[in-house]
Amino acid sequence: MTMTKMSMTKTIKCMVSLIFLLFAQHVYAIDAAGKTMIVRGEVAATNVDEGDKRDLKRRSAIFESDLVTTGVSSKSQFRMRDGGMLALQESTELLIAEYKFDQKTEQQSIVLDLVEGGLRSITGAIKNKKEDYKLKTPTATIGIRGTHYQVQLDNGNLWLAVWDGAIDVQLMVGSNAGTILSLGVGESYSYAMINKNGNVQTFLHPPKIFAQGLSSEISEAETATASNAGRINNGSNSSISDSSSANFNSRQILAAIAAEEEEFIFDDNLNSLEQIESPSIRDLALAKQGSMVYSQAEVFSQLNITDFSASMEINFDNGLISKGQMSFIEGRDPAQWNAMFQGNMNITDTDVLLDLSITRADHAGALADGFISAEFRQLTGLETVFGDFELTDLATGARVNGAYLINGQ
Repeated sequence: MTMTKMSMTKTIKCMVSLIFLLFAQHVYAIDAAGKTMIVRGEVAATNVDEGDKRDLKRRSAIFESDLVTTGVSSKSQFRMRDGGMLALQESTELLIAEYKFDQKTEQQSIVLDLVEGGLRSITGAIKNKKEDYKLKTPTATIGIRGTHYQVQLDNGNLWLAVWDGAIDVQLMVGSNAGTILSLGVGESYSYAMINKNGNVQTFLHPPKIFAQGLSSEISEAETATASNAGRINNGSNSSISDSSSANFNSRQILAAIAAEEEEFIFDDNLNSLEQIESPSIRDLALAKQGSMVYSQAEVFSQLNITDFSASMEINFDNGLISKGQMSFIEGRDPAQWNAMFQGNMNITDTDVLLDLSITRADHAGALADGFISAEFRQLTGLETVFGDFELTDLATGARVNGAYLINGQ
């Protein structure tokens, strides 16, 4: 029995939808470094490769190559793919330079770059080897050995606290460059400060800077004196004031941290696509600049279509779609089908529409007519164009149809 045109089109669309879903699940399940759990104030992420900036909200995904920023009086917390937690303080810039975690292949590597501000982290599964988890700062690179730690950049000084576990800090500046400072369990100290010249000062108690923004119940009257602090490398730092070097009781700070953590909700369903909110197509299109060429094409049809080729160029500055072409051979007919098209990208209040029109189509030299549609889909963003096509030979009445996708370069 011959399938009707309607049932054939429906079958093709079902095939494409299934392939798209599998493709999208692969992209987001693998590439997301984590998701946003808490946002207070202004928090955003900018992809440093593409230049696209997006505001983050609860359940928004963050990715490798994202520069995550918090504004004044703002903060955020993230649940990472390996199960770890990352909390950013106000006025912070953190680059997720590398994030790879695959339980099946045991491939694991995290490289974070703290540009300014501060963070606190509880490591997840990636913690067994210090070379697998690195935090880079302007003055030192920190290797993590499975821990709960905190760092703060302040006027060129790097402050370090290890609440549990241990870290190894390699100095990158000054006469001590290359020296390793170990802090935490099994070491002499858990708290330290490295100034911009590479001089190190260690402390027996948490420095006051780590109490900033925590519970107001921590008062200066309950601090230990600065005389309890120890020093190494014979380096004093004249830029540290007496108030900055005063030390708090670690139990009080940890209690305040625990109180703050009550609002952090652990969600084990990180891999669920429903739990991760990516930026909308509209937001991506508004942020995108310049042109993008789409040329890596695939076709899906119940007909025997071979030698399929399709491409187009979208200018995100003016919305013009140009250089559109599609060609293929169907069945045993050696004659090639060709179509040239162009169009416009229209950004509405809620969506992005791709309107295409065929400027010329032919089959075996005879004129043809039909339509080519196109759209972006949420889970693949602006990276892939999806669409349907149908062409009819005006001389013979021969008709071909199918669905396609074209990946951008």
